Amino acid sequence: MTSPTEGLSDEERRLRLNEVQERIARHPAHIAHYEVEALVQAVFGVRSLAVDEGDAGARTYVCAGPGLNRRLGRVTDPPSSVAWETAPLDAAMDLVGDVELRLDASITAIDTAWIALLQDVAPDGTTTTVTEGWLQASLRDVDEPASRPGAPVVPCRTPRAVPPGETVAYRIPLVPNARRFAAGHRVRLLLCSDDQPDDIPAVMGFRHAPVGTTSCNTVHSSSRLVLSVVTPTADADRSREVQP
Repeated sequence: MTSPTEGLSDEERRLRLNEVQERIARHPAHIAHYEVEALVQAVFGVRSLAVDEGDAGARTYVCAGPGLNRRLGRVTDPPSSVAWETAPLDAAMDLVGDVELRLDASITAIDTAWIALLQDVAPDGTTTTVTEGWLQASLRDVDEPASRPGAPVVPCRTPRAVPPGETVAYRIPLVPNARRFAAGHRVRLLLCSDDQPDDIPAVMGFRHAPVGTTSCNTVHSSSRLVLSVVTPTADADRSREVQP
């Protein structure tokens, strides 16, 4: 992704920042509003993201273990990643701030990794990765008093083995971001446990080493994707030129 300030001088960037700060000062109630009341939970259908879950279901993918004797995939294996996406948006949607994946899932190993990518899919199929989150399953404990909806605090200090075959709840924070999803675009969530293969996008070219042993990971439709959304207004449309 290209930064809106790429190619600007330090003075131009300072002026742009001042413009953004002035805009926030003019609309303090609007900025404060989205953090709480405009948190949107998209639920997982079998293959789609929607407001309603629909029929309960689950999807399974496989993660090969790490190391020199790494198991090669077979044609009969489940896929190495799964994805869900919305229907084309009827109107533009502004994502501003926190993103959280509340995942209900079971695995066949005692540990794995969860790698979640939020993507913007254009009508022609062009896909842009907006943000990403990563969590080692055994380091899933959440500091609840320090957390808020959409922004779990995961200290990652005390490992706990995952009980194989049992459904476990995870709160996975994605890096906060801001993006306008245009009308007609789709919001996609891609989930995997190993982003070493070339067909898995890598944000800023950074890839993770696989965790644990080979595992079949099953994601249940009770999972939720939590987005901080601002509904575009006429005033916001007039102010696009001062976006940071």
